[in-house]
Amino acid sequence: MHREIYRTQGKLASRYELDPLGRLKRQIATLNDLTEGGKGKTKVSAGYGQTAVKRSYGYDRTGNLTHSTDQRTGTTHFAYDKLGRITQAGNELFAFDPAHNILSDNNSPTIPDNRLKTYNGTTYYYDDLGNLIHRELADGEVQNYFYDLYDQLVKAEIFKKDGSKETWAYSYDALGRRIGKGRLKTDGSLEDETRFVWDGSHLLQEIHPDGRYTYIYTDQDSYEPLAQVRDWTTEDGENRQQTHYFHCDQIGIPREMTDKDGNLLWFGNYTGWGRLKEETKVTDSAYQPFRLQNQYCDHETGLHYNFFRYYEPDAGRFVNQDPIGLWGGDNLYCFAPNVQRWIDPLGLAPIPAPSSLPGFPGAQRAKPKTPVQGGGGLRKRWRLPGGCILEWDSQHGEVEKYDKRGKHLGAFDPKTGKQLKDPIKNRRIEP
Repeated sequence: MHREIYRTQGKLASRYELDPLGRLKRQIATLNDLTEGGKGKTKVSAGYGQTAVKRSYGYDRTGNLTHSTDQRTGTTHFAYDKLGRITQAGNELFAFDPAHNILSDNNSPTIPDNRLKTYNGTTYYYDDLGNLIHRELADGEVQNYFYDLYDQLVKAEIFKKDGSKETWAYSYDALGRRIGKGRLKTDGSLEDETRFVWDGSHLLQEIHPDGRYTYIYTDQDSYEPLAQVRDWTTEDGENRQQTHYFHCDQIGIPREMTDKDGNLLWFGNYTGWGRLKEETKVTDSAYQPFRLQNQYCDHETGLHYNFFRYYEPDAGRFVNQDPIGLWGGDNLYCFAPNVQRWIDPLGLAPIPAPSSLPGFPGAQRAKPKTPVQGGGGLRKRWRLPGGCILEWDSQHGEVEKYDKRGKHLGAFDPKTGKQLKDPIKNRRIEP
């Protein structure tokens, strides 16, 4: 099956137990001694008085997560309606209207234009283009948002409940990727500035006045973070570097960070829609900005930068409309039915599989076997007359092609059959 079940991260060894559908069932990370034979031997518990990572997961017959058990937070139970929308996450309860807009309770009126007006004490206002421009938080803080001609957030005014005000500015490159942010001073210059460097749609590096962070991911097609390399200069002028490791849950959300010696640096707990509700920094230097896959938390606003859009984790929806329009569904603000089963790393809704593949004459539907990465169910599958396998990539709207033994042959345009991406070495599926 070629699925990962073991990984070393510094002195820690992470072990993963998968169910028959490839879903994560258990994970544990402990200090490890590598013997001459190459076999791992578990040593003592790692960091903060406990095993570094210890979690288990359960699923229902439709593939939804029913519970997760963590050594630090205990067991959290999840419930869903018939459409797969989350209705309970621990002690949090959720309700929706027929268009999938979140409601404060089941007695709240439906939202005719999908522009959420109020939710759990927070009030929302929009411009004529559907962009969120004003948010009044339940604690009294008020935020104003300003956009450019491309509907990209370029400025945020934050009026705090203590009477102070902050203004933050954001900049983007020609491809729409955010490349900088900072707090505006009265003279128009920036302080607390951060610059961002990208590798395609992956955040590669962020540069701060006091150092930089470089990120490594589990593989080139995944947005699940694997490691963080911190570089900085001491007061004595000495260059320093540290490597920190992410430990993510079943959907790719970081739950812990450890150093090269297996010491626990950080751990956090999240709400049902991916907001960090509590965190513990074992060391003051611990820095963990990621939330849902490819989401970067802006602490000044509480919004998550999600590549093409910004995500509001309290209401579990985007602050502006889907740039791909109705391709993403009827509700242009909707993220997903739930974040325990679905990911949206580009801020675009999953692209549904077509009924046919014009670029591949003779392709016949076949029994699916490969789990959707970060999504629900199994990937749509076809077979060609010669035995090659085709699978639908709902994140990119492409066809992944494999030979009859399951070896990856590249990504292709479903309409023309033209190859779009080269084969990925060592990628295989169950034929």
